[in-house]
Amino acid sequence: MPKTLRIILALIFALLPQFQAQAQSTFSGRHFDAQIVSKSVTAKAGTPLEFAVAIKLKPGWHIYWSNPGESGYPPRLNWTLPEGFKAGEIRHPVPQLLTVLGISSNVHEGSPTLLQTLMAPTSITPGAIKFRLELDLLVCTKSVCVPDQASGEALLEVGDGAPNATSQSLFARAEAALPVQSKGIAKIAIEGDKAKIFLPAVTIAPGAEAHVFGAVPTALADKENQSFSAVDGGTLVTIAKGSAPITDKLPIVLRLANGSSVTGLAFAAEKVATLSSDGAGGFSAFLAAFGAALLGGLILNLMPCVFPILSLKALALARAGGNERSARSEALGYSVGAIGVVLIFGAALIMLRNSGTMLGWAFQLQDARVVALLLLLVTAIALNLAGLFDVPSLSVSGTGAGPSGFTGSISTGALAAFIATPCTGPFMAGALGAALVLPTIAALAVFLGLGIGLALPFLVIGFWPRARQWLPKPGAWMERLRHILSIPMFITALGLTWIVGRQTGANGMAMALAAALILGLGLWVYGRRIQSGKRGLAVVLPIALSIGTALSVTTFGQTPSSQPADDKSIVNFSAQKLADLRGAGKPVFLYMTADWCLSCKVNEATSLANDGVQSAFEKAGVTVMRGDWTNGDPEISAYLKENGKAGVPVYYWYPANGEPREMPQILTPSMLTALVSP
Repeated sequence: MPKTLRIILALIFALLPQFQAQAQSTFSGRHFDAQIVSKSVTAKAGTPLEFAVAIKLKPGWHIYWSNPGESGYPPRLNWTLPEGFKAGEIRHPVPQLLTVLGISSNVHEGSPTLLQTLMAPTSITPGAIKFRLELDLLVCTKSVCVPDQASGEALLEVGDGAPNATSQSLFARAEAALPVQSKGIAKIAIEGDKAKIFLPAVTIAPGAEAHVFGAVPTALADKENQSFSAVDGGTLVTIAKGSAPITDKLPIVLRLANGSSVTGLAFAAEKVATLSSDGAGGFSAFLAAFGAALLGGLILNLMPCVFPILSLKALALARAGGNERSARSEALGYSVGAIGVVLIFGAALIMLRNSGTMLGWAFQLQDARVVALLLLLVTAIALNLAGLFDVPSLSVSGTGAGPSGFTGSISTGALAAFIATPCTGPFMAGALGAALVLPTIAALAVFLGLGIGLALPFLVIGFWPRARQWLPKPGAWMERLRHILSIPMFITALGLTWIVGRQTGANGMAMALAAALILGLGLWVYGRRIQSGKRGLAVVLPIALSIGTALSVTTFGQTPSSQPADDKSIVNFSAQKLADLRGAGKPVFLYMTADWCLSCKVNEATSLANDGVQSAFEKAGVTVMRGDWTNGDPEISAYLKENGKAGVPVYYWYPANGEPREMPQILTPSMLTALVSP
């Protein structure tokens, strides 16, 4: 036998199982072509045998999901199986909603692939076995529906169940089109004619289209008018209830479409009596948010711009000695000012968010004019601490502990709260995010907790005499400490100047510095006049001039909509870009930041800019994406709202495969490198 012929025959025998696996697997109906494909070359006794039924519909035609909706019927796969084989459940790709003349259906278009498992018996007679399929479809356009049946066969040899190399790509695409089973526990409650469903750990990106499909026919109304709202811990969906009763668990599928990218999540929604507006937690979730806000407010006292004020007010109480009435008055005044400002910010934020405006915590600092005015305030405080001037009734050093101490403490507490707002610290992110989706009264209560936390140290010192005894004895050292504490305030002023420059450019920064200089000169003149026993009204003109100059920073500066990433390897945030990267299976580390956020900048300098982190991310093919919220950005605001966040910093890790993971607000290099460690 010629050598060439022997080679050809050898190839034929080697490929015979593949030919047999595909034998008679392609067939057609009137409005579709179909193919039966096995995932393995041979059938192995006692093991599952995976089959795909790949359907290619003619343009303009569709078939139906397992729950067809208000019309149609689902595909019927009627197998004639060898003895002992059993067919499992048909697995559908994520459906889409189609509404024609007010009738809504759940359909598949284009080229859907249905998957089904056939369980082989524990023993099979050796040889070729035949699997025959009668495929019964209801195939429709928007104007006509026709039943369409066709049949096909697949032949497989009994063997070791080796995988079929030629079918792997088809199965990979089909399995990617299936909804992913969520690990979270969804909950559903019936309220009148509405069903409310809480979807845990689900966020809907701006511009994405979302729809929930109930797997049980008529359990949910198959209509377009579903409402989605971001709540603490996930998404709350409100849907019209259907006619069928809902049992303990309702299988549902969430379809998310963003451009050409379509994903699905499958849940088994547990039936509960009620769902609160926060999705699932009710009063316990409110208590958790309140407690987190309280702790977050307490931690804000450690910020470099707040700590000097708190320290000097505490020492002022120590100077007051055993005067209980004065101490309590000071503590109450400080608390009224701090809590009042936090509540004002909270109420304004809630009102603006309820009106549809996409804003978050520290929204006022997205306006360079506000930052410039804050610069003037901090500069005045720093100069006061440095000893350039003193205002007896309002001095943060506590020199005015007399009758006007209560009023002075109110202004000091208000000032501390105002300059403490740039960042969300530990515990605050979740608390403020929850506050923005809670009912108004509950939300204000959470902001109240934040204000109480900020005022709590001073309240303890004012109302607990023993705490004042722990403070150092008054003396000349207090004046030196006052001067030392001016240093973090001057550093804060320097940082605010840099922020104005980032927001408005060099011209705006120059105007802000000019405003601070005018204010400093005016306060110097004021201090000299007070020391010589003269009236200080002359300071009014330079103060007014400095305020006017500060308000002009946006007039003379240039206000970019967003700062470009300094590192060219960092991608600027875009919801579409994030969806594209995730659709391509690329890992993404996303961080939301702002130039006025101190903790953001610390994390970026100590962790994100770490050489080891950057090397590990580069080696793992991680795309680093940054959202700059310095001047505000509607798309970033929408992302924060969808994820239940009220401000920055926010960090999310999107692995190549799997659900996104929120990172803590305090990062370490080891924490980041662990994300890509084997």
